[in-house]
Amino acid sequence: MKLADKIILLRKKNGYSQEELADLLDVSRQSVSKWESSQSIPDLKKILKMSSIFGVSTDYLLKDELGEEDLLGDEIVKTDNDYKVKYVSMQEASDFLGKSLKSAKEISFAVMLCILSPVMLIFLMGLMEMNMLKMSEDRVGAFGVMILIAIVAISVGIIIKNTMKMKEYDYLENDVIETEYGVDGMAKDRKREYSEIHTRSLIIGVGLCIASVIPIMCSIIVFGEESEFTIFAVCILLIMVSIGVKTIVDTSIVWGSIIKLLEEDEYTRSNKAYRRNSIMGIYWCIVIAIYLCYSFVSNNWSMSWIIWPVAGVLSAVVSQVEKMIKKKA
Repeated sequence: MKLADKIILLRKKNGYSQEELADLLDVSRQSVSKWESSQSIPDLKKILKMSSIFGVSTDYLLKDELGEEDLLGDEIVKTDNDYKVKYVSMQEASDFLGKSLKSAKEISFAVMLCILSPVMLIFLMGLMEMNMLKMSEDRVGAFGVMILIAIVAISVGIIIKNTMKMKEYDYLENDVIETEYGVDGMAKDRKREYSEIHTRSLIIGVGLCIASVIPIMCSIIVFGEESEFTIFAVCILLIMVSIGVKTIVDTSIVWGSIIKLLEEDEYTRSNKAYRRNSIMGIYWCIVIAIYLCYSFVSNNWSMSWIIWPVAGVLSAVVSQVEKMIKKKA
């Protein structure tokens, strides 16, 4: 058994994330990551320190012929009774990544449909304003809202279906996991391969969301603020935002599935404990309620979408405040 695999095994058995082990060894998380992927080897001082931290001999760490079965009886690793420990096989990890990829496409499409849902209503209102549609305002509004509700219903159905399909893997987000030999290496390979795609997708998605205001600005400059063409510019804005958000959601779900297997970033063991009693679920329920109430009462679907980016920014603030309060407690 190689040193890299032993570090992974002992780190996980002792309940440490890469960040936590790095802090104990006074090195960066990247250093621990390189040791675990066999890109570099810790020096003798770090080997001695790991021997002390893990409660194993230096011989065990350095000799490749010694494996997990050679751990001595008195070399007991720590357990954390606050966590459930779930063992993940290679087959289970592969199935999870495959299903996540498919689910990401469907969920991101559903989110895009939700953002596009008011487009038909806005478009019909624009045609009516330009006298290109011979229908009463009430009929146009009723028809547009009917389409909106139908699209939202389809979108919610897709999201619920995929949520239920992935529910069997909830433990990856909430519980401590122990992975079968080879799973960490496979997940790291996927992460390395997907890293560039993830970064590019985020740039494209965020860029589209930022650039979505350009059509409205152009309409105001060319036709004036009160022009009917501004209504159609809002439709273009929503289309650009929907594509951008779809791209972000798609890549974030795929990236998140890889990170879950590696227990990194927001899925470290300490963060899993924090999320168990988090108020973020309640926060997003309130945001959805505000969005729907404001949109239906004001009938201002062309502007109510702004609630989502604002809520996204505020969610980071709420999360940090919650963490600070819990740390003090």
